[in-house]
Amino acid sequence: MAYSLTTVGATSTADVEKAVSDKEAAVEAKSNRALAIKLVEKSLKACRAQDWAQQSEVMHDIDKALDRQPVNHLKYRARFVYSACRQMLLDVNSINASCFNKQPSARELAEAKRILKEDASECAANIRNPDLGYDDPQPETDEEITDALRKEGKSEEDIKFILEVRKL
Repeated sequence: MAYSLTTVGATSTADVEKAVSDKEAAVEAKSNRALAIKLVEKSLKACRAQDWAQQSEVMHDIDKALDRQPVNHLKYRARFVYSACRQMLLDVNSINASCFNKQPSARELAEAKRILKEDASECAANIRNPDLGYDDPQPETDEEITDALRKEGKSEEDIKFILEVRKL
């Protein structure tokens, strides 16, 4: 379980009404993955042919998909569970954008494909077994926080620093 610093008296994430349900976020994640898989091939083909119109279409499709999925507020926190699926679209966009500047080398393309494959693997894992514990209550006392941080493997020095920052 990841720990986040919260100030005393702050609204917990569980108290903020969700604009996107866990189920809706899962559907979006699957859609993002499918779109990324579809668009990476289209992008690579357009890149090889230097077809700027097709590359622009790929960018537009990605932008349109991402614009429909804001992630900048607690109400959209269900989407964070599937961030690797969203990242796949950004990976494809990166591959596509690199073609506008110059034809990527075989090494650059191989690295971009490797990153996309890693994100695809993480996305699939998130879909299979989503961590929906983001609304679990956060530890409040110094002792609870210390225990949680130790379980995460934080050093005693890091724990001391986090506890000091929390007092600010």
